Amino acid sequence: QASIALRNAEAHHAVNERADTDALTGLGNHGAFQRTLGELCDASAGRGKRRATDRRTVSLLMLDLDLFKGYNDRLGHPAGDALLHAVGGAIHNAARADDLVFRYGGDEFALVLPDVDAVTAAIIAERVRVAVAKLTAGEASPVTISIGVATIPGDASDKNGLIAAADTALYLGKQSGGDRIISAADVPTEMRDLRRTLDQLARAALHAPGPGSAERSDMAGAVVATVGARHARSKGAP
Repeated sequence: QASIALRNAEAHHAVNERADTDALTGLGNHGAFQRTLGELCDASAGRGKRRATDRRTVSLLMLDLDLFKGYNDRLGHPAGDALLHAVGGAIHNAARADDLVFRYGGDEFALVLPDVDAVTAAIIAERVRVAVAKLTAGEASPVTISIGVATIPGDASDKNGLIAAADTALYLGKQSGGDRIISAADVPTEMRDLRRTLDQLARAALHAPGPGSAERSDMAGAVVATVGARHARSKGAP
């Protein structure tokens, strides 16, 4: 009886592990990311009993490959899949032992950094950026990575806010030319506000579809892109 129970427990664990694992990269998948980050953010908040200054820090890197589509189209899907697997390994190797790597979806990844402040998160992000750049450095059009960095409690107060802050920083990095790291603190206030408006419009369009809803979301997206491009030009990006 004991051996049967043990085998059942092991089988149950294996099923759960597969459900949380991205089949291509072997990293945690999107569902595992959302759950893990939520648990860490809840622990950071101390269920509302801690002062902001006493909160445990949690940093998040949102990462998106640059020029991956061209690489995939040029060399084929098997080569693209192999590169995604290699990128996952490069991120894992550049991170610390306690950090958690996930495939967010497509050519996007997420790296969760428990007990890491914004300064240290940026240092880890640079290690990741360099490691990924080396993978295709010999190619005519190398694939690089853009990274958005955000931290609780400095840039957000909960999981959704942390993801939004890191994602907006990532968006600015892509708009600025890619292959760079942008911290949430460096995102212009006007862009943060417009990005928030875009998210609100997108949710409204999703839950209350009707005439003009898609157009409103497209218009907000175009405004955010314009702000990002203007900021990139002001920084001297091509």
